[in-house]
Amino acid sequence: KDRKIYLCTSAVPGTFRTYRGEDVFFWMDRQGFLHLPKQALDQMPQAQADALRYGHVPLAGSDHPISPFSLHRKGVRLLGRAEGFSKQILNIKSDRIENIKTALSGYQQICDMFTIYAESEIARGKSLQPHDLPEPEWDNPEPELLNDNGPLSIDLDAENITNIIWATGYKPNFDFLHIESALLEFDQRSFRPTDLASSSNPGLFYIGFPWLASAQSTNLVRFEPDANYIVDHLLL
Repeated sequence: KDRKIYLCTSAVPGTFRTYRGEDVFFWMDRQGFLHLPKQALDQMPQAQADALRYGHVPLAGSDHPISPFSLHRKGVRLLGRAEGFSKQILNIKSDRIENIKTALSGYQQICDMFTIYAESEIARGKSLQPHDLPEPEWDNPEPELLNDNGPLSIDLDAENITNIIWATGYKPNFDFLHIESALLEFDQRSFRPTDLASSSNPGLFYIGFPWLASAQSTNLVRFEPDANYIVDHLLL
């Protein structure tokens, strides 16, 4: 309770947890985003397509909203991105403002998007719960976080930091796949497969990766169409 907690940040968009009484995935489903085929990316401006294809998972709590501001109000000391150590000194990038603005901008953009959709549904006679944004966790952004990048180094000994939790994400590793022709089919930026089936290796399939067939290919409860595609081809 009385411990100091530091959290290094990165440029990750924020999102709401619930809107008009429904979970964020409810609105993504209703608006059709989860069913968006990957071919739709080719019809978008490059920047928008890349944001969807390579973007980070939005900042959202598992069962309640979280934001940089709510963490700050709870006493978490937010920092910029961790750049590395020099002995006991943690070096920090001067990007806390940028990262927090990215989170806030992402939250506002997705709220605007679903508000437009909800208002169009209301105009068509649909009955929806009242507008309930912004969520308290995102309301009243802290000026300190938006005007100061914070410290650029932390002395672990001086701050009595004895526990470090690394949460750096991961990148796919296919060292086990000794099929060069299959690896050459991968997206070279993300180094992951881009189709459900290898075009040069019949019988080699992939599942669970983003945008294999649609936006829902990586969603644990939504990849049934991808699984059915693979099963159908296995039964041929």
